[in-house]
Amino acid sequence: MQSGRSLALKWLARREYSAQALRDKLAAHGCQSSEIEVVLKQCQQQGWQSDERFALASMRQAYHKGQGLKKVRYVLQQEHGLTSACLTQVEATLDFNWTALARTQLQKKFRQQSTADRKVQQKMFRFLQYRGFETETIHDVLATYQAPVFD
Repeated sequence: MQSGRSLALKWLARREYSAQALRDKLAAHGCQSSEIEVVLKQCQQQGWQSDERFALASMRQAYHKGQGLKKVRYVLQQEHGLTSACLTQVEATLDFNWTALARTQLQKKFRQQSTADRKVQQKMFRFLQYRGFETETIHDVLATYQAPVFD
């Protein structure tokens, strides 16, 4: 059986993990909780594992998938155990335009439909809400949305 340290290094060499995800994986492989904490502390001290770096990579990936900030924050807090302070710090380093992203997502989904029809507007709202955009961002986008014109 491999040691907790070698398992953690093998996983971290492939991709970023949150401390919580790494803790769960090590526990699933039969490592003792005391060994897990020592391995995690060692990985963090050596710079091999960083929740901030994981959050940054996850936010970039979600942004490029067209997901909103609200959804990204929820997933990182609930599933990966990241703190609000950590996420706020990472968000400050990013210069993503969530409003422009929401507008792009609407244009992809709704092509030539306008917001004049109330039902279409409600569909658009629900779509952006499901994608994880903030309510304020959705209102801003819908207020200024114009369907793209294709020749």
